[in-house]
Amino acid sequence: SLQIVITIVPLLDPPPPVTTPGAAYFLVGRSVVRLGDTGFATIATDIDTMDVLPDGTMWACSMWHLAHWDGTKTTDYKPKLPVTTCAAGPGGVVWALNDRHYDNAVDQLGRFDGKTWTITTAAIGDVSASTEALLVDRDGRLYALNRGSSGGDGVFVLDKTWRRLALQK
Repeated sequence: SLQIVITIVPLLDPPPPVTTPGAAYFLVGRSVVRLGDTGFATIATDIDTMDVLPDGTMWACSMWHLAHWDGTKTTDYKPKLPVTTCAAGPGGVVWALNDRHYDNAVDQLGRFDGKTWTITTAAIGDVSASTEALLVDRDGRLYALNRGSSGGDGVFVLDKTWRRLALQK
């Protein structure tokens, strides 16, 4: 039997940045290195974590540094909070977390749209636990991996507040 698949591609306004298809990104030491058609190029330095979006753009962060690669150039930003991890999501929004487990304080969560920072407190699980990673799904939902809380490791999702997900073994 013959199967016909039709894919509807929405027009994006503004269109996504032009990037080299098939480019790969690596975190080498504390630098982001991009492998494209012309070879390797360092596109950001002083980096602890990075997140590459489906359109080939990249956000990367470290304690007091946020970098955005738009496909042609890197723009550096100074975060409004100390950043322990970050994650990028749809629309180029980046989330940054100040994990305060070291002093048993409530974490801080920052949202940056490329122009404006919004910072809130983020009670993710037990305050003595370490939040090691953030992830944003394609629908823009934010998840956090929390390690070492009194109830064990946990994955949380941000609805209006952080909610622990029930994970099955």
